[in-house]
Amino acid sequence: MTIYIVFTFDDFSRDACVKVNEILRHINVKGTFFLNTAVIQNDDEEIIKELAKYHEIGSHSHNHLDLTLLSFDEVLQDLLKSREILQNLSGKSIKSFAYPYGKWDNKVVKAVKKTGFIIARTIDVKPPLTKIKEPLKLPVFYHDYQLTDKRLIYEILKNFLIGKINIAKLYKIMYIEKRESFFNTVKSLLDSISNMYHHMNILIIFLIHPWMIDRVKDWDAFEEVVLLAKNIGRIITLEEAYERFNVKNLQRDNES
Repeated sequence: MTIYIVFTFDDFSRDACVKVNEILRHINVKGTFFLNTAVIQNDDEEIIKELAKYHEIGSHSHNHLDLTLLSFDEVLQDLLKSREILQNLSGKSIKSFAYPYGKWDNKVVKAVKKTGFIIARTIDVKPPLTKIKEPLKLPVFYHDYQLTDKRLIYEILKNFLIGKINIAKLYKIMYIEKRESFFNTVKSLLDSISNMYHHMNILIIFLIHPWMIDRVKDWDAFEEVVLLAKNIGRIITLEEAYERFNVKNLQRDNES
């Protein structure tokens, strides 16, 4: 059985994205880069093409606005523009999307689907997945935003009371180590997951902002996390996760 791990990176920040690419290439793994296209300049185009050679490129919209505040047509035009730019730069079909600020509603989801995206990542935090039931409302396992103490305590107690002890333990790690560095918490979570879920196929998705790694100068810790992930599981892109874990694909495989 295998732990499948997806590292997703939000926002186009030129130097930080280049550094992430260098580390991933050194370790020989792939990531999924969600780029907001309005900030891309002419001298950035070669960087996008370089990222697309080795990794999955996804859209993070064009203008990086709260899409829930726009009309359906405004959302659609923004997404179409972003997807067209990225497809022209990468030479590939862009299939994945990440909601700016994690904000979405039914109108936005409808526009995402109409644009042609097959999978869309939110910032909702959920336990490790065994299947993808709603690919346009895909949660993450953990991200570099701070979860509130209230939310974490609630998740610990709720999962403990309903008998989901392993999940309660994971939220407890998030709570106890919240004041430590983000990547130390991730390493603790990965170590625990490797012991808890060695008997089944699971999917865990991380959201990381490259500019945030650069801000706190945590590049060595980031590299350690990626190496640990590679040692305990298999690192894949979000598109690969869709192919492997989408419930419709699982049903098809079971029937064949």
